[in-house]
Amino acid sequence: MAANQKAYFGNRAVILLCAAGGTPSEDFVLVAKDIKIEPSFEYSPLYGTGSILRKDVARHTADMKVSFTVHKIEIVPATNPLFTIISSDGATAGTLSTTNGDTSDVALFDAVIYLDTDASAANSLKYDIGDIYFESFPASMSDTDWVGFEFTGHGTTMAITNEANV
Repeated sequence: MAANQKAYFGNRAVILLCAAGGTPSEDFVLVAKDIKIEPSFEYSPLYGTGSILRKDVARHTADMKVSFTVHKIEIVPATNPLFTIISSDGATAGTLSTTNGDTSDVALFDAVIYLDTDASAANSLKYDIGDIYFESFPASMSDTDWVGFEFTGHGTTMAITNEANV
């Protein structure tokens, strides 16, 4: 395997979350599984008369989808920003409301996801996903299994860099 090729094991992934504009922390999501990152766009091809070949293509409607299941979580709604998904005031810094209200405000989050093989930045991938909204706060309570909170969110921006979670 060439020096710039790496294989990553999913159990080593780490996700950090915060209210948009805050500092991502491991304090809120303690055990996450099944992390999935799906950047997608809609495309508009251009065709013209006289040819069956495409002349141009443009993309629009960016969606930086991120999903994960949480099996261990900070359970104090007043201090965990994830509970503001159902809030009446969005994820306003320092004002965590956990009661559903009559508002169109949406709680926004930033996520940092690390894939590490060791503490070296050269061997690590870091995903920064910004302005994520989560559609709901579902809890899956299956018989004979751990309770899981399954999150699916849609972000606006994404950056991928080589940076270790140290």
